[in-house]
Amino acid sequence: MAAPAPPPPPQPWPGDNETGTKPEYNELELTIVEAKRVRNADSSGLFKKGISDPYCVIKDVKGLIGDGGKTRTVKDSLDPVWNQTFHFKFNYKLSSLKFKLFDEDNGIASSLDGDDKLGSAEVQIAKLLHGAQPDEPITLDTWLPLRKPGPGELHIKAKIRANIPMATPGRR
Repeated sequence: MAAPAPPPPPQPWPGDNETGTKPEYNELELTIVEAKRVRNADSSGLFKKGISDPYCVIKDVKGLIGDGGKTRTVKDSLDPVWNQTFHFKFNYKLSSLKFKLFDEDNGIASSLDGDDKLGSAEVQIAKLLHGAQPDEPITLDTWLPLRKPGPGELHIKAKIRANIPMATPGRR
């Protein structure tokens, strides 16, 4: 008589990784959608002619884990559309996401001082967590004002999968 078949291996809980242990980080899917009415950094100066060539950089901030993110450059546009998605992990140390927009300057004379800053934006993680429900992905679709120097707006979409508890000031 044959020996009974061994019991099937235990199935991991939803959100567990392939080893059956809980992940140590939360997951972030971040899409840089577009910007509107960005500053034209190529319209003045001795060697500058034309329209800005914007790109966006996701700043490396404490608690954000990944290779960073930089969109492609959109040539000659004050209303660039990127629709580029980046994936990150993050831990409890992440308090905000920060973005910087630049005008790419490829010419030798125009790039002596580097790419021109078009503006920066920030979103607090607390804004992402507002209204979050347990076991539900957290999503945000928002426009952020560009500052320093600005003007303009940056459109982002974010989706968080919470694998570890997150605390934000003012929430219990």
